[in-house]
Amino acid sequence: MKARWLLRVVLPGCLLFLRSTSCPADGLRIVNHMLAGENFFLALRPNTNDWISLEYSDDLSRWTSLASVATTNASTLIHDPGGRSAPRRFYRLRQPGFAVGAARVEWQAAVAGRDYRFRLEHVRVHDLATLSAEVRVVGGLKIISNAEVNGSRVEEPEAEDYPSVEELFVLLERARDTGCRRVAVMYDAVAGHPVWCVIERLAGNLMGKEADTYRITDLVFEPREGFGRER
Repeated sequence: MKARWLLRVVLPGCLLFLRSTSCPADGLRIVNHMLAGENFFLALRPNTNDWISLEYSDDLSRWTSLASVATTNASTLIHDPGGRSAPRRFYRLRQPGFAVGAARVEWQAAVAGRDYRFRLEHVRVHDLATLSAEVRVVGGLKIISNAEVNGSRVEEPEAEDYPSVEELFVLLERARDTGCRRVAVMYDAVAGHPVWCVIERLAGNLMGKEADTYRITDLVFEPREGFGRER
């Protein structure tokens, strides 16, 4: 483990640095925290294109991955859904972090022999568009239905605007490998698929303007007809 910052958070609004090991020159650190209503957020700045994991613990013995981040020089805001209700919570950064390939292995084991469907929300910052649809993958074929852009129905949706889980893995790996300003992802703890991710590309002085956010909800597995049956 290259570097770690350990924080104790006692809500509301009290942040105490308990311990930090020596930080490398790239400045791996958690830089801020905030409360917004019932939501608790942490801001971190890894300053590296390697994956960094943000983990939390309620007792300092069992640690759970919250998000993975790779970024060049941008701060990333991570929402902890359980942070506001926990009586106390500890956070740390771990390097090397949980890579996309490891999450893909978990996903492949979970989906083996099954089809699946989910609800997708895709926010494009450059044109202020919010896209949504139901995405279904049957025998490896992606089917998009009930597609909308800013609340208006789309009869012929662009396939690349509504990625499957497998396509999201490809987008995340490509963003990290080719260089990005910011890429962050939160994985489902059971199936391993991305439930939220943001990809911000390097685009000159247009910081934050070339970014896409994806959110997957209501993912359901479906038995694949004929899979595993004797012939």
